[in-house]
Amino acid sequence: MVTPSTLISAVTSRLRSVVLTMLAVVVCVVGMLVALPSRYASDGLVYVQLGRDALSVDPTAKNSGVQGISLQETRSAEVVSIGQMMGSREIAERVVDKVGAVEINRPRGWLDRGKAQVQSWLPEKSKFPVQLTGEEYAAQIEREEAIKKVREWLNVDIPEEGYTLSIQTDGPEPFLCQAITQAVMDEYQSYHVEAHGSQGSLRFF
Repeated sequence: MVTPSTLISAVTSRLRSVVLTMLAVVVCVVGMLVALPSRYASDGLVYVQLGRDALSVDPTAKNSGVQGISLQETRSAEVVSIGQMMGSREIAERVVDKVGAVEINRPRGWLDRGKAQVQSWLPEKSKFPVQLTGEEYAAQIEREEAIKKVREWLNVDIPEEGYTLSIQTDGPEPFLCQAITQAVMDEYQSYHVEAHGSQGSLRFF
């Protein structure tokens, strides 16, 4: 039978082990919090509204007096398409060109700096593709790494029922996350015009 006196004596006899274990756990937790890089997030919202793209003008019908042709497609399909376009590689490439590959790949924590230091010790590649020089190859690799990071950090939430897309960038620096989120929304506007435009059709017909 366990009595209060036996319980107190058992704890007292192992007090040193209990204190050392607690201190070890606290030190490990604090060390992990200090060592692990901080993560930040930046959010943005894009509302998909019914605009001029919902009413297309047929170049062949315009000259015959017909004003326009209404495209009957669901708004949900349009929202899904826009979300897929925002998460595409094309948008990531445009974001890298706008923000800069050097800025995106810049080491920001001790883990990144250690990785960069280890890579600097490794022997450099001596053979490059015929059409690229050593500097062009290095710039291309840096750009590809930046594109990969942007696609990993970027998350586009597509609602099942609704017309608002949620864009979130989760990265190592708050201002960088904000710049990437804003660049995604800015670059999509021009990409949307290019994707839905029909340049030259009126002149052709």
